[in-house]
Amino acid sequence: MDKHTQTEMRPDGKSRQEKDPAGEYLRAGEELLAKGEWDEAQKKFEEARTLDPDNPLIYNKIGVTFAERQKFSEAKEYFEKALALDPRFATACNNLGNIYYEQKQYEDAVAAYQQALTINPDHAGAHHNLGVAYKKMGDLAKAIPLLKKAVRLERDQLKMEVKTRQNRSINYLIWVLGILAAIYLLFLLKR
Repeated sequence: MDKHTQTEMRPDGKSRQEKDPAGEYLRAGEELLAKGEWDEAQKKFEEARTLDPDNPLIYNKIGVTFAERQKFSEAKEYFEKALALDPRFATACNNLGNIYYEQKQYEDAVAAYQQALTINPDHAGAHHNLGVAYKKMGDLAKAIPLLKKAVRLERDQLKMEVKTRQNRSINYLIWVLGILAAIYLLFLLKR
């Protein structure tokens, strides 16, 4: 459903996955989601939910598994549970909008996407989905700027990810070179 998932932060500043007692199951479920193994992913998320029943991310992920299998009423229920636990969870709002869109409830979809953007104005997926909804409703004047902004946000996010990976690679290289230099110095001192 949400092809534009972003890492979201809890109000305490931690990643929604950080320091999560159910994190192992959550990560395993996400790997299965990426492979399109919806039933197996749901099982992992259900195990995570038993360990962390108040984590809105888990409810959102379970909702995604239902949505991917076209079980929209169940998906909606889980997205709503995620929002009941955290009303500021933009991705759950976006996913709920996707359910409304799939059910051809375009005005409700628009409201959900707008709520996601109120929470997180840089949510590329919500910009994209709102633009698609407006296009479907015949309002190209609203659709086009939203779709363009979604592309810009996605491009900027990709640039940031590339830069982060480059920085990690450089830091790793510096670390390896430091270790090699220390080994070389030890070798020279022992001569």
